[in-house]
Amino acid sequence: MPVWVHNTLGGVTEGTRDTFFVGVGGRVAIVPTTYIIAEITPRVSGYQPGDAEYAFGIEKRIGGHVFSLVFANTFGTSYGQLAAGGFPHSLFMGFNLARKFF
Repeated sequence: MPVWVHNTLGGVTEGTRDTFFVGVGGRVAIVPTTYIIAEITPRVSGYQPGDAEYAFGIEKRIGGHVFSLVFANTFGTSYGQLAAGGFPHSLFMGFNLARKFF
């Protein structure tokens, strides 16, 4: 998914810091209800202050619920935060719970 973010470094008055990046991710089943997940957001051009954002984890589906344990080099969730990149030498752990209503 290509994304362009205007003025990635907000509050700086000398010029803009536009960033263009591409989000790539996927999920692979290792058994019928368990998946390995991964994503990376490499920046193609523009402002590049840190490492590209990446994340990986494991998902488990139980009925209509999906539990995810995710590890990433950033805790950003918005396009602006992803454009700023990840933190080198850091790894954050997160947990997600989703419910599908039929």
